[in-house]
Amino acid sequence: MGEFPLVIFTVLSQLAVGALITVVLLDHYSDKIDKSLGKKLTLIILGATAVGLGFSLLHLGHPFEAYRALANLGSSWLSREVVLFSVFTLLLIAYYFQWQKDSSNKKIVGILASVTGILGVISSGMVYVLPAVPAWNNFSPLVFFILTAVVLGPLFVIAVLKLHGITPPSNLVGIAGILLAGYLLSFILYTSVLFSSAGASGQTAAQMLASSSFWLRIGLTWLLPLGLIFWVIRKQTSEYKYLAGIFLLVFAGEIIGRYLFYDTAVFLKISGF
Repeated sequence: MGEFPLVIFTVLSQLAVGALITVVLLDHYSDKIDKSLGKKLTLIILGATAVGLGFSLLHLGHPFEAYRALANLGSSWLSREVVLFSVFTLLLIAYYFQWQKDSSNKKIVGILASVTGILGVISSGMVYVLPAVPAWNNFSPLVFFILTAVVLGPLFVIAVLKLHGITPPSNLVGIAGILLAGYLLSFILYTSVLFSSAGASGQTAAQMLASSSFWLRIGLTWLLPLGLIFWVIRKQTSEYKYLAGIFLLVFAGEIIGRYLFYDTAVFLKISGF
């Protein structure tokens, strides 16, 4: 099964965190989300988190022994990731019931869940800061995992809002476009640095650029979505087909990009092995 379970887990968990943060902010600063839609959105986010966690277990040789990851909580980012996303899931359940009861504690629970989710994404990124993989042994896994969350999450919520006949806040699409453009610039800078490097980092960049999936990822994650966002803003339209299309393009591009992240990394050979 290779790294496919990790591809699904990391993308879905980051989407869930970004979407939750967007919901919490919209609930606080706008009137776009009522009780019914808040419950639906939270339930969908919870479902995405559960599916991601389920796929993560498939990557383990013995899924029923996943609890052993907790033994190294003080020293292992993987253990912290497991704990944080478990707590995130529990807080999502609590957040759903806060919507159900329309409780005054809803915003507090939402903020707690958001902070826990952010820490979970940070832990996921830190898992891959490995000396054995020079292309990862820097800020890039952390930055790109966070960027996936802050780009996919708002785009998903925008699409769901429009699906329910609600026009998203006028500045939300523009903010998503700015974040997506910043993501592209960060990726270009990172790839350029890798490509100019010697050794395993340069080999990683060469393998990545040689893959036909790399250029497909560029088109799906950035070029087509940014073109659509520009079209939406220029025409001042909020048709569902455009907003949903932007999200689906970026989501597909992120799945491909995460596959390339795992597939093209060059590991250092350890002497004697």
